[in-house]
Amino acid sequence: MTVQWYEDGKQFSESSVHLNVTVRDWMIPLRDSMIYQCALMEEQVCVSYQYFNLYIKRQYVVVSEGEEAVLSCFNQDDPHGTETWWDNRYYTLKWDPSSLSRTEKQIYVTDGRTTGNYSLVFTTLMINHTGWYSCWNDINTPFTINVYYLLVFLKSDLLTEFFSEGEQVVLRCNSDITEYDRVVWFRRTAEGEHVFLDTDYELAHLEYLYYRINASHPGSFMVLSNLTLKDTGEYWCGIFYNGECVSVTKTLLLQWDPFGINSMFYTE
Repeated sequence: MTVQWYEDGKQFSESSVHLNVTVRDWMIPLRDSMIYQCALMEEQVCVSYQYFNLYIKRQYVVVSEGEEAVLSCFNQDDPHGTETWWDNRYYTLKWDPSSLSRTEKQIYVTDGRTTGNYSLVFTTLMINHTGWYSCWNDINTPFTINVYYLLVFLKSDLLTEFFSEGEQVVLRCNSDITEYDRVVWFRRTAEGEHVFLDTDYELAHLEYLYYRINASHPGSFMVLSNLTLKDTGEYWCGIFYNGECVSVTKTLLLQWDPFGINSMFYTE
């Protein structure tokens, strides 16, 4: 018996039953997933086959167009600012000592020579800034410090929906756009900010919401059941095409006061 390993159809020289894979192997160029195949061969005949689909764990950062965003990266082992850099699908950025001012650039890396803070700053976000961003340390063996997925939503006014405890609500993406390839649901409550449904991954990211969500395919509307006060907050539905947000619906969900006064427990 012999073993053959493949990465997206390309054969490895490795013939062991174990394949060691580092994140760097498939993040430069930056990719969010990779497929590996293992074939057990006997006299050039495949007698067993397995495949593994690996994904980077997504750390979402969700913001609106025109806002500022800071992606954190700390590296105390780089006092000269030469061994830490940011990478995405299109370019690489390092701290630039020649910059006369921080505000002269739309995107820049902070000076971390004394603090270790080499964060990536977007002064004014644009829709095409959506994508993967990874912070790397090139001291000794290169490795990632942080990996983010930045989602830039279009600006939009807030709609308002009211609910009573224990009931359900239907949240919709109000759009006439028919050509899209991804829907992302995001919520901002007193418990924090979370992407809880992403059709790129076809899963709910918050376990305590999983059994309370009934979403359409491909996610253009969603039913959230068994509502409680903790569900009070903002819910954004973003429709994406070719990696950019093309439509968004933002809804403020508030608990209804049976005595006629709206319960405004949520604040931005």
